[in-house]
Amino acid sequence: MSLEALRKEIISSAESEAEKILSEARAKAEEILREAEDRATAIVERKRQEIEARMKAALEVSIAVKRLEGKKMVYTKIMELLDKVRMESRSRLEALKNSPEYAEFWKRFLARGVEELGVKKVKVFYSTLDSEFISKNGGDIASSLTDVEVEFVDSGERFLGGFVMSDEDEKVFYVATFDGRLNDVFEKELYEVMEILRGGKA
Repeated sequence: MSLEALRKEIISSAESEAEKILSEARAKAEEILREAEDRATAIVERKRQEIEARMKAALEVSIAVKRLEGKKMVYTKIMELLDKVRMESRSRLEALKNSPEYAEFWKRFLARGVEELGVKKVKVFYSTLDSEFISKNGGDIASSLTDVEVEFVDSGERFLGGFVMSDEDEKVFYVATFDGRLNDVFEKELYEVMEILRGGKA
């Protein structure tokens, strides 16, 4: 083989090898680029999901706070209304004490108390505020009960009105105080309000 032919052979072989290397390099570069793009896309997607999750959590917290604020506002308004009704009820009960109907209240609830206790001798504890009322009306009230011995006792307490009845040995009691009955009503109303705020009732 002449020198010229050998030179051409070497150049041709070198060009082929170079083309092969370049082709492999381009393929490798494209593979690396695809992998980089895939990793970048995965990172971007992961970040997007993280941001969306944080935004969703923040929104849920915001909604929960607003709901709590709303419930607090409703609770405050209802409590204000209940307090207003309580004060009005106390005023009406005070007015009842200054009317003839108060004695009828005593007679009616004394009869209920005796029936509930099932005894023939009772002690009736009244408010110190009702001392004058009992002095004037105690005899008439006691006589409204048939075959029942009534002992009126100043409780030493200044409850709004009504009485607490017990058997002779003070073991069993029947409560008919204005304060107790008001508390029973308002505790029931407050329980229902709390149930509504907790979502237990519509």
